[in-house]
Amino acid sequence: MEKVVGMCESALESEVMCEANETSLKIPKGEDSRGHLMDGGKKPEKQFQECLKCKAPYMHEPPSNIAVRGDNNKMKSEWMKLNDTLT
Repeated sequence: MEKVVGMCESALESEVMCEANETSLKIPKGEDSRGHLMDGGKKPEKQFQECLKCKAPYMHEPPSNIAVRGDNNKMKSEWMKLNDTLT
């Protein structure tokens, strides 16, 4: 049991360090002037239609968010499988 706890704590510490060292992604050139819902963009989900910090409304999200959401779901399912094997 102690081995599993140590492994989890180590994984958590390395993840925290990665998050602390991340930088913001730069907006690609031309992305800030892309027209409303242009190039496959879509309206964000209802709960994500404004910035939590400044309350500015989000008009639309870029089409690249679909691929990012897919990658996030894949990582989440892999994590859930790993979590199930440890418990």
